[in-house]
Amino acid sequence: MHVHEFSDRLLVVTSGLSLFHYLADAGKSRELRSVVVEAGDAVLFTRGVVHTFTAPLGDLTLLSYHAPFFEFDDARQFTVVELGRIGRFAGCRIPVGRG
Repeated sequence: MHVHEFSDRLLVVTSGLSLFHYLADAGKSRELRSVVVEAGDAVLFTRGVVHTFTAPLGDLTLLSYHAPFFEFDDARQFTVVELGRIGRFAGCRIPVGRG
């Protein structure tokens, strides 16, 4: 699981099938939720949402837009979340749309 503390994200699935896993309202609970996403789907979330993807059936290709932009090797790009730190990330909202 990881979090983008300094940028908001829009992810578009361009090919493959995946599960988008996220912590529902991480500030209050540790309930892990999962949503199936496939080619043409978009996932939009604000900074602070603890999440990850799995692609159990094969390859997955995503187009990722983040604002503001950070180079991939920038330390602000993402933070790997240790389970003991989850309580500090609040306000999870996960709108998921089909294309």
